[in-house]
Amino acid sequence: MVNPFEKIIARLSSIEAVLQELRKESNRAQRADGTRPGEAVAHYVSKRQAARLLGCSPSTIDNHARAGRLTRLYIGKAVRFDRAQVLSLATAIPFLSKI
Repeated sequence: MVNPFEKIIARLSSIEAVLQELRKESNRAQRADGTRPGEAVAHYVSKRQAARLLGCSPSTIDNHARAGRLTRLYIGKAVRFDRAQVLSLATAIPFLSKI
């Protein structure tokens, strides 16, 4: 006689494998606006998210902030940038709009 718990364990293992594969695919996916599936589109973005939106490095975001093209918002120790301002910077600077 086959143990019914062995069948259940085998089915759960296959379901876990499918879920892990879906999670990997979701992590690799990225939308055109720079966010990943499951991320909320926020009014403010982190430096890393801003860099992802513009297709540049986080240090470039710092350079734009120092030059006054982006305004930093400090929330505790975290630095945030206005998402609309970041996106408008992409069209204002010619080499960023080609990305």
